Amino acid sequence: MSLKSSIQSNLAEHILFLWQTEDLLRALSLDFAMVKKHLFKEDEDVNENPQLRRDMNMYQVLIEEMKQEGIEQTGHLRRTLVLMSELEGMHKILSEEVQDANYLEIVARANETVGEFVSKKASRKNLLFTEACLNAMYGILVLRLQGKDISQETEKASEAMKEVLRYLSKKYNEFKAN
Repeated sequence: MSLKSSIQSNLAEHILFLWQTEDLLRALSLDFAMVKKHLFKEDEDVNENPQLRRDMNMYQVLIEEMKQEGIEQTGHLRRTLVLMSELEGMHKILSEEVQDANYLEIVARANETVGEFVSKKASRKNLLFTEACLNAMYGILVLRLQGKDISQETEKASEAMKEVLRYLSKKYNEFKAN
């Protein structure tokens, strides 16, 4: 999936994909030779596979951006921060300006779990609502990738936050289409 198509399908998933990619590139020391060695088959020919060429180019571009922006150890790309800001902006529009009843109901169901996450697990206590949801979802993704068990309570909380992020992404796409 290309970066553009992942934005168009679900903005929240796209942000999580970028976070995961940033972490992956850091784990490979922002070294494109390491990326090629660990993520691609040696015998693959980029000249015969346009998708492979796009993927390799994407990793090269992201590595350069991370270096230029000084986020080799921690932090997010400016492009990611802009997308996070747009998602939070959509949250504010739906909850404060439009007062979308469906969205307010979804947020009410998620509020308690988001608040618990921020108070118990978040490294910063001043997270914006959507950032807290994204952080929690990313933490759960990392636990799953590590093969760790996810409690029923955490699963329930993640469902509430997924619902928020899905609705926001859907409304974001509708807004962008108009």
